[in-house]
Amino acid sequence: MKYYNDCPNCGSSNPLFKLTCGNCKTFLRAKVTNIDFGSILWQLMEEPKKAFIKIIQAEHKNFTIPTLLAVTLKISLTIQIISNIILAKHSEVSTFFLSLGVTYLISIIIFLFLPFLIKLLGKIFKREYRYKDILTIITFSFVPMLISLIIFVPLEFALFGAYWFLFNPPPTLIKPIPSYILFFFEFCFFAWNLILMVISQNRLYDKKWISIIATTIFFSLLFGGSILTNLYLF
Repeated sequence: MKYYNDCPNCGSSNPLFKLTCGNCKTFLRAKVTNIDFGSILWQLMEEPKKAFIKIIQAEHKNFTIPTLLAVTLKISLTIQIISNIILAKHSEVSTFFLSLGVTYLISIIIFLFLPFLIKLLGKIFKREYRYKDILTIITFSFVPMLISLIIFVPLEFALFGAYWFLFNPPPTLIKPIPSYILFFFEFCFFAWNLILMVISQNRLYDKKWISIIATTIFFSLLFGGSILTNLYLF
């Protein structure tokens, strides 16, 4: 399904979020009042394309802010670990929390800024987007990060304590096999995240190559910006 649907009555093109045709007021679809969180999570695993359409069509974007705060926390923790690996850095507790706070703030700002940019570009190219739709589908495309936060972070802390995050010493020196297994699963969830992000962007642009470029830019800003900040500030 493309972002624009043709009205069965008059043939006019309408964005996915429209309940009635902008030209003849014919009903285009069933009304979706709220996001059913459990149902959407399951559908994101089974039929992500349909899940993102439902998210766009929901009148109330409930669960968006709590999900955003949770996934950006997990992203910030992941960025800290990647920074430790790439920069061969061993953090102290105080430095870690300060760096985590800055990364968390940067992540939230990027999440809030990107939908504004997409909406602005939509106006330039005469495509009708709503800020809340863009923010919500981007946020829900990071559901793998939410699942990882709930499942893996407590397990990592139970096995390695603060060493998993501080790399002082690296967890691969403490318990090599469990650490490599956890890194493998974290990578798989990250790959799943990338796929969902491309699918979510494809709901907006209808072209896979544009969706891949948009996803690449977003992740580059999110991870590249935060890692560079860690490099120069900490």
